[in-house]
Amino acid sequence: MSHLSFLFATGRRHATLQAVRDIQSLTLEKTLITHRYSQLLTHMTNKTQQYLNKRTVNRVTTQWAQRLALSLGMCLLIGGLLPHTGTSQTTNTKGQAESATQPQHLHVTPEPSSAPEPHPRGTCYENIPCYKKTLETVLKKLGTEQALQVIEEIVKKDHTALREAHNLTHYVGRMSYHHLKDVTAVMSQCTPAHQSGCYHGALEAYLTSKPKIQPDDVVAICNPKLEKEKGRFAYFNCFHGLGHGLTMHLNHDIKQALALCDTLHTEWDQQSCYGGVFMEGVVAGINGSQQHSGHHGTHSRHHQDIKLIEPTNPLYPCSDLDEKYLSECYMMQTSIILHLTQYDFAKAFRECDKAPETMRPTCYQSMGRDISGHTLRNIEQSTHLCQLGTATHQNRCFIGVVKNFLNVSGRASDNAFEFCRQIPEQHKRDCHYAIGEELLTLYAEPQQRTQACARSETAYTQDCRQGARLALDQSSLSIIANPNKFQLN
Repeated sequence: MSHLSFLFATGRRHATLQAVRDIQSLTLEKTLITHRYSQLLTHMTNKTQQYLNKRTVNRVTTQWAQRLALSLGMCLLIGGLLPHTGTSQTTNTKGQAESATQPQHLHVTPEPSSAPEPHPRGTCYENIPCYKKTLETVLKKLGTEQALQVIEEIVKKDHTALREAHNLTHYVGRMSYHHLKDVTAVMSQCTPAHQSGCYHGALEAYLTSKPKIQPDDVVAICNPKLEKEKGRFAYFNCFHGLGHGLTMHLNHDIKQALALCDTLHTEWDQQSCYGGVFMEGVVAGINGSQQHSGHHGTHSRHHQDIKLIEPTNPLYPCSDLDEKYLSECYMMQTSIILHLTQYDFAKAFRECDKAPETMRPTCYQSMGRDISGHTLRNIEQSTHLCQLGTATHQNRCFIGVVKNFLNVSGRASDNAFEFCRQIPEQHKRDCHYAIGEELLTLYAEPQQRTQACARSETAYTQDCRQGARLALDQSSLSIIANPNKFQLN
């Protein structure tokens, strides 16, 4: 099974968690409105009382004046003159729910009367630094898990935040380590949401805090106990995050970082680490050291002298590496290709066609992952863009898309199964098989994988089960008898 890729975005608890989130959102709206109404009412009551104190009036007049203040306050609230943090009555062209963005557990500080009114979608709308400050406050007061939950609320209503969700979870992981100073404790609280940024950030922060990394340190970081406690996906993300951290620690010298990954015990461990190295190199190369540190943390080292991208060669650095690194390198390379082609997807596919023949399918799968991220997992747009590639390898593009759907959510998400339903018929078998492969990593228990595969189209349930390494029933013996018919290209 191929390891999980970059721009890697439950179960029985999902419906319950969603209900709790809805209640929290409504409760917050009520809290904010009540707070603002209370401020105005207090102000009006005080003014009324000042007026009455200057005059001799009877008790009935006093009560009447106080009731008038109450009525006026209610009229202002109903009339919309008080700031309304709930759902907007106007059409939202981005299709995002409009509700308050401050988490329920944060203390709402009274605003001065002269302060500007907040944006109707929240005071941090489209402002990533503002969100980071909020997340840091939540983290220090309530912990890593609650901060990650706040991100889930934020991305529901802000497209900018959704695009930066990996970096926001990355930030939470990094700040969590700085707060707790215990990388094992942080890893136990991280989740795989939004391409597992929390794991990556925690390990980067841990490694960049050390003056020197020895091979023994590298081997000791990802303890097999993590796999037993949190599953294979979390264990993978430890090694992947290790690759990130090693690359940052070594001033983005990819070859040195890969050499340290080679000290890990198994090939699977090593390849998982390679993926983190290449992802870190891609992001740093595209964004540059200053902007990159804004996304993935700050550090004193710079990589101006390290060549991460070659503008005249979109296949670099893969074209300059030993063969054992090529699979993981090409699984990341299309982010560089798209950057250099200015997101001309047809042209980018042509660059994949120039890769070594054995690496072209991998390059197409990488393109599928990037297409999924670029479209924010839009099924129709992703399907269209994959079809711009050469027909021979289009199936691998569809595989890259559906795997990214699952990697971003960290669970058997509905959109992955729906994507497989909507793509051209000739690619459905591979698509459902790819879902099964990812389920094998996401869920250790066969029963969980069985339940998830049952959501595949009836004609392709056995393909999902085969990918998930589940026992096949009698109807799938033809797959075993004719394995070449169903192999992924």
